[in-house]
Amino acid sequence: MLKSKTVYYIIYFLTILDITLTAAGLQLGVIEEANPIMNYFISLSMELSMIGVLLFVGAMLIFLYKASLKVNWLQKAVTGLAYIKVYVLLLHLSWINSYIEKIYRA
Repeated sequence: MLKSKTVYYIIYFLTILDITLTAAGLQLGVIEEANPIMNYFISLSMELSMIGVLLFVGAMLIFLYKASLKVNWLQKAVTGLAYIKVYVLLLHLSWINSYIEKIYRA
């Protein structure tokens, strides 16, 4: 298993990549936001939504880290979350690849 704090930094970095790629995909019109709550906030302001996600995820990761010092199984759950974030980024790579292929075919 990853070192205790390392997985939290990885999740935060993956979150930054996720919201950046989501914003790019939305602006290019090649993806849609699947989360209805995020879709609502993005419709109000993309930039504020991105900042809000980073603040919320950062706060939750700090909370989870402190809680994991007392709850033994929580570190494994957080590691599982990191794998889910990697899967989401693989989905982003899929649409990026499709978009690039579409550009080169044109």
